[in-house]
Amino acid sequence: NAQNIGASYGVVRTILKQSFSIPSFLEGLETFQSLPHRQEIIPVSGDIVFVNDSKATNMDAAEKSLKVFTKIHWILVWEAK
Repeated sequence: NAQNIGASYGVVRTILKQSFSIPSFLEGLETFQSLPHRQEIIPVSGDIVFVNDSKATNMDAAEKSLKVFTKIHWILVWEAK
């Protein structure tokens, strides 16, 4: 996510030039809603958090996405064809 934010910062700042402001960029980050199923937090009780990352298209993509979490246990669904 940090890399995506950095890239979007560079693009927006380049395109908007004089009308770019850091406060408006930060407001955009705070109100941004990610795509469904992309690190979607599933509400549960207690100190366990479930994260739905079913948008990941392969194991490598899922691994990179979920590396931001510590103490993680993957629940995988495998469909044999």
